Amino acid sequence: MHELELLVRLLLFLLAFLGLGFALELAAARLPLRPDGLFDRLTLGICVALPLAFLLAATGALNGAGALLLAGVALFGLAWAWLRRRGELAAMFRPRLEKAEIVPLLLLALSLLPVYWIAINPALHWDAAVYHLNLPKIYLETGSFAPLEMNVYSYWPHGPQLLYAFGLLFGGPPLAKLLHFSSALLILLGLHQTLRRGGQPFWRFGAWVAITAFLMHPLVLWEMQTAYVDLTQALFFFAAFLFLARLDSGTEEAGGHLLMAGLACGAVAVCKPTGLLFLPALSPLLLPWWLAQRRIGRGGLAFRMLLTRFAPPILVLTVPWVWRTYHYTGNPVYPFWWKAFGGPDWNAELGEKFVAWQREIGMGRGWLDYLLLPWRVLTQGNQGYAHFDGRLALPLVLLLVLAIWRAAKPEPPKLLRPALWVSALYFLLWAASSHQMRFLIPILPLLALGAGLAAADWATRFGRRPVVANALALFLPLAVLSDAGLLENGLKHAAIYRDSRFVADPWGAAPPYRERLLQLPADAKILLLNWNHGYYLPRPYLADSFFEASQISAWLDGTPRAELPAKLAERGVNHVLLRQGPRVPYPPALMELLADRKSLRPIWASPEGADWVLFELVR
Repeated sequence: MHELELLVRLLLFLLAFLGLGFALELAAARLPLRPDGLFDRLTLGICVALPLAFLLAATGALNGAGALLLAGVALFGLAWAWLRRRGELAAMFRPRLEKAEIVPLLLLALSLLPVYWIAINPALHWDAAVYHLNLPKIYLETGSFAPLEMNVYSYWPHGPQLLYAFGLLFGGPPLAKLLHFSSALLILLGLHQTLRRGGQPFWRFGAWVAITAFLMHPLVLWEMQTAYVDLTQALFFFAAFLFLARLDSGTEEAGGHLLMAGLACGAVAVCKPTGLLFLPALSPLLLPWWLAQRRIGRGGLAFRMLLTRFAPPILVLTVPWVWRTYHYTGNPVYPFWWKAFGGPDWNAELGEKFVAWQREIGMGRGWLDYLLLPWRVLTQGNQGYAHFDGRLALPLVLLLVLAIWRAAKPEPPKLLRPALWVSALYFLLWAASSHQMRFLIPILPLLALGAGLAAADWATRFGRRPVVANALALFLPLAVLSDAGLLENGLKHAAIYRDSRFVADPWGAAPPYRERLLQLPADAKILLLNWNHGYYLPRPYLADSFFEASQISAWLDGTPRAELPAKLAERGVNHVLLRQGPRVPYPPALMELLADRKSLRPIWASPEGADWVLFELVR
């Protein structure tokens, strides 16, 4: 069956990441690292895969041969673990669930099944077709980095997308989307592992509260169906939090924890250009440790450990991406700071439009808006930029109140206060940036952890019968299915996969213009208007990265109509694909050119109401 085959391939990917985690542990044996359990090694394995994939792309080996090379490293790590750590390796795969958790686990699997069915559909969401999967598809075709003209995203850090390239190679878009899906599963594993080791008698109840507190958000469930990067970034941020939370006065062990945290922080930074900006949110963990070391006369040693253990992996992961951006654009932070560094296909006016667009997202930027921002995020999130373009679950308010109330009392659970402080600081940094709800996903695991710790602690203080709390945990995963639309949509997709006519075709959901574009000459280059889904295009193209700051408009603005054909030809454009309907305010001269049949000749229109029209530039 198609669903089971993809699941097996996903498990093989996770096994490869585990092998990379063991290979890292072997390579850093003298430091030493302190990974503990399946979550640590899987997450570290993914962190290691990011720079290795970058190296393959930089050397032209991002292909099947490069994938075999990574697989060889992973097999070496697994073989070493089997020979030297056989007992530990076997323990990680030995089920350690208690009987009381079997039913909640089954309910959780059933509740996520509709999400899985939707995720393995080859259809792509908007940003995935623009760059999340479009870029790795192009990299696979060339074997190396191939920045796209006018595609700002192709110059930004996009580490997870390099891993999606291997998903495309071995399973098409469904497997690439499942790699993002698996990030959420690893977060659940981390929550369960952390609560299990927390020491509370009611840890099991707290663990399932935490799992549900993370999965109950419609935004999280929607992200699990896509090939975006927010869940992967959340995984790395959560791992960095857990690794830094293990710091203690023992400097030998602290070195390993700092190294692991540095790897996770570097992975956060290469997910998107804003990743590095949110790392200061982890200071409530680093600063107290450093001050504690100073009090016992080890401040200098602790500072050197930060420089030699924590900082190097961050630099190893981030500097190559900065160098790559500078190499292609002359601007290490392109397109930002354009006035200082410059860069192609950009100008100061576009920068102002981009900033204005980001500041328009949300519900205002006045002082009252900032005061009301937490409440609005929790209660008024919805689709569309006016409502943060995402929705969280309202019960999070109650869980937050319980967690804050417990944190304010004496002797709270060990990680409760740090989780809340890091989340609060991250939220403040987010409030000063773009108010997209997706960018808050990295703190949802921390808030879920806080809710689980508080729930376990309250149950320990007031619970009389453990069986009552454990029985309540049986019903918590059902909150995931509270969205009837999710269940209905999942069952609809399941029916598709049961249909004998279904074929796992990466182009199965392609727009109608793809077949016609395949008939164009090999030297065809297409200008896209009102459209930028490059994943489905079989020919080179020019398109806007985002319509709110149109680079095509800026490029053609001020050019007389009579000179437009020559300007298009200068960049090799010989065809224009227009999506009908108003969207982008292109220059009037371009609109006049589209109506001039002496310069542009229509050669095809889509049958579905002529949504798309393809023009050929008359030479």
